[in-house]
Amino acid sequence: MEIPRCVEANEFYEMQFRLLNSDQMKMIDKEGNIFGGVVQAKMVTGMGNTEWEYGCNDGFNNNAAGAICRTQGFRNGKQVPISKKVKLLQAAGVKSFPRSMRGELLMFGWTNFACDYDDTLATSESCKATRYDDAVKERGMKAVCFDFDTMAVECYRDDNFGIDVDVTFSMRKIVCNAQGSKKGNAIDLGPMELTVKFTIDREMIETDVTYKRRRGYIAKYNLRKKVFNCIGCEIYAGDAFIAKGETCKND
Repeated sequence: MEIPRCVEANEFYEMQFRLLNSDQMKMIDKEGNIFGGVVQAKMVTGMGNTEWEYGCNDGFNNNAAGAICRTQGFRNGKQVPISKKVKLLQAAGVKSFPRSMRGELLMFGWTNFACDYDDTLATSESCKATRYDDAVKERGMKAVCFDFDTMAVECYRDDNFGIDVDVTFSMRKIVCNAQGSKKGNAIDLGPMELTVKFTIDREMIETDVTYKRRRGYIAKYNLRKKVFNCIGCEIYAGDAFIAKGETCKND
């Protein structure tokens, strides 16, 4: 629980966050609501503001991801890798690194953002972060981050319940391997009578669905003569969207 504290006016600051590339990361629901993406941060102080800057995921943890998600109106969140489809801007003026290093450098502002506890604020005394330039000056190349190191989060409305989804397929079936957890404990989704919809290139398909606890939701579907790029599934409790997953041939 956060305890209010007082600071001098010249010490006050606020951290603002926004989420980008949510569409490419498949983190927008059917109603257009964003629930995750690449993180940018801006520090607001009495002396002025920083520009919007990317965060490096070195040292980043789920507690810090939850702190970011709470600024977006969610209860909790987790850190996630960025999608391979996310096309990020290259940092200007960085030309001195060998070509053997894969990835282009971005305009990072922060690194090593971590919180000791969940259910806290980004500006809490239990959360720490380092200015990226300071980290590079102190640690050199060990602190350098590339586009694939970019901080990204997935956010949740309920901090007690979550579903992780992994989609696989063969020529005759599609598997939506959905694993539920509550307060860190695995739960059986079968008795919850959830609705699962399968998609091909984000278009719904009609198919019979069966559920097995260890494998999740399975749809028999002949893909042999189907031309497609992505296969996905969406999970609903009644009309409420809960989770989704997707796999693409070029991922």
